Amino acid sequence: MKEIELKELREIELHILDFVSNFCENVGLTYFLCGGTLLGAVRHKGFIPWDDDIDIMMPRPDYERFLIEFPEHEYLKVMCHRRDNHYPFAFATVGDIRTWKYEKNLRKKYAKGLCVNVDVFPIDGLPDCPKEIKRFYSAISLQGKILQSATYKWGKGKTLLSTMMKNISILLFRATEIAGINSLQKILLKWNLLASTFDFNSAHIVGITAISHYGIKEANNKVIYSDKIKVEFEGKLYNAPVGYDTYLSQLYGKYYMDIPSKDKQFSHHISKCYWK
Repeated sequence: MKEIELKELREIELHILDFVSNFCENVGLTYFLCGGTLLGAVRHKGFIPWDDDIDIMMPRPDYERFLIEFPEHEYLKVMCHRRDNHYPFAFATVGDIRTWKYEKNLRKKYAKGLCVNVDVFPIDGLPDCPKEIKRFYSAISLQGKILQSATYKWGKGKTLLSTMMKNISILLFRATEIAGINSLQKILLKWNLLASTFDFNSAHIVGITAISHYGIKEANNKVIYSDKIKVEFEGKLYNAPVGYDTYLSQLYGKYYMDIPSKDKQFSHHISKCYWK
């Protein structure tokens, strides 16, 4: 297999984003750039120089329609745990099946179906009370740890204690998996039910709940998603929430437009991509 270099990887991802954006615009689905992709659009008008992926988000009702209505395509496919018992994430992706993405932390049976992709996150309703929001995201964080126990290989943590805890949790999951008590599908089904506890349409506070990385920082008043504006990303225009400044300030701090120091300019992703 031929390894895909960074420039080509970004070109593939941009092609996927273009197709997804055009599809959503044509059928009336709402999507927004999110996370580091939105930060890159606002601060760099494209990819953050040391980053290599694309993320979008959709209100839960649009997300559910997207999973059902995404059209047949020669090589672009929607991937999610509802379609593939070995899909290892609580959110969906749109991937180019001509490629393969090697995620070194994942067990082989969960890594073999991955490919170069754009991540698609649902925006879900949240409780109104700040204490309840904090409790809710604690439950989401726990689901993230359980999912890692199910999908990760044996390995080292940052400390001896974290290494022990990581491998003990993996051992416990695999024991319950062999006994037929637990499975990846059960974990992801539970996560999906938890994430969609609060109806998006009737909620005042909303946020991404299908990933545990940012936690409570994802929670925002729904008004910031009430409309969309166009932002430039690699020479083309894509959707951002009208309240993007509030969103980015919440995630990255009020000085998000400042370029971080050199020691903080690195990608958090540990994958390699190949043409099949």
